[in-house]
Amino acid sequence: PFWSLPAPLDGSAPSVSDIQSAVVSGVSIMKVLQGGRTAVVKRVTSRYLTSGYLDLRITDSGVVTVCDQFFDQLQASLVENFPRRVIGQDPVAGQPPPAPSVVTPALVKNVVVGLVNQYASSGLVNGAQVLANLIVQQNVANPSSIGIVVPLFVNNLAHQYLVHGLQV
Repeated sequence: PFWSLPAPLDGSAPSVSDIQSAVVSGVSIMKVLQGGRTAVVKRVTSRYLTSGYLDLRITDSGVVTVCDQFFDQLQASLVENFPRRVIGQDPVAGQPPPAPSVVTPALVKNVVVGLVNQYASSGLVNGAQVLANLIVQQNVANPSSIGIVVPLFVNNLAHQYLVHGLQV
């Protein structure tokens, strides 16, 4: 019901080698099924960054989708929770908590941790690994911003299984 792309009228269809070449190159391709129906072979993308540089390896598009959704949701949550707040230092033991108009790295970290836990409970990310490497601190070079580094370890989806059978 959600997919209604008809097959080519002339009966043409990509060959198996064309399909394999396209998927390895990071192109999502359709194949023609019996009855003139079509289906996506594998949804992939080659649009992926590693340490800020374009990485042309193919990536399951689910990884990119999870990352996009996570960071969009994080940005919206931070803006919603801390609109136009003054940036302050985290209070040390014995100091009173910051005023309601102040945001600290610890408050920001709480929002990030909450979102990571939400995604981890859904099985989308490896929460323990993300939280172990999470960095939230006031930006030293630009004290009017809080720097957040979220190494988002997205759980891989199973597409293939390699089974070794040993007769003993």
